[in-house]
Amino acid sequence: MEECIQGRSVYRNFDKFQRRVSERSTALANLLRRKVKEDVMDFVKELNAKANSTERAHDLEAYLRVLEFTKKSTPENMRKGLMGDELPKVLYETLESWGMNKRRASLKEYDDFKKELQSAVSLIDGSLLESSIEVFKDVNSPTVMNVLRFYGSLKVTRTKTKLVGNSKLMHFLFPNLIVPIDRTYTIRALGIPDFWLEIEKCAFLTIHRWAGEFVEENREFLQKLIEADTGSGWNQTIPKVVDNLIIYYVKTQL
Repeated sequence: MEECIQGRSVYRNFDKFQRRVSERSTALANLLRRKVKEDVMDFVKELNAKANSTERAHDLEAYLRVLEFTKKSTPENMRKGLMGDELPKVLYETLESWGMNKRRASLKEYDDFKKELQSAVSLIDGSLLESSIEVFKDVNSPTVMNVLRFYGSLKVTRTKTKLVGNSKLMHFLFPNLIVPIDRTYTIRALGIPDFWLEIEKCAFLTIHRWAGEFVEENREFLQKLIEADTGSGWNQTIPKVVDNLIIYYVKTQL
């Protein structure tokens, strides 16, 4: 994206930022590999405990209900579900339970939320549902362009900032592709500078490009956490395991 290239060229500390991301990525990978090798079942329990100790403690059931529909959905079924009443309502309630109406990026009223969501339905295609997060290694790929178009079309919060609300909603819709982002954990763990947050699509791309590369290098260990979970915990998809790992890292290492 042109604005990201321009922003990078004028951000004097960009090299320092890249080094910080590299250092944090190495620390996360070392933590992941060490804990999985020591005792994968215990680490799953620890990840779930840390995720449950956030404001999300009460919303696991709602999250699993969303994934039951979206995790293996087809584009046709997804579009049909979003044009109905039940799926938009469950998505809204789950976002609320993830604290979206308690922070700066508060949700619009439900009817407006539903209208905005349904206006983006035509942009949903197979690439969004069938691709994995590694696709972000090439930020110019057709799938990433589709992701950005969908991201840009969503206006479900009352405030100008869209990064947190859109990433969480898109994770619910495309759980194998998108990492849920928040300022408390994701932004802090990677050290995303305020400058970069001013260009939200760039922050979104930066985080997902990092995540795509991280997953490619560590998928075997991330997958073991999914397999070791009982099926009723937080470790349901690769992007959510990455999110859980970040939460764990921030709570125990920073």
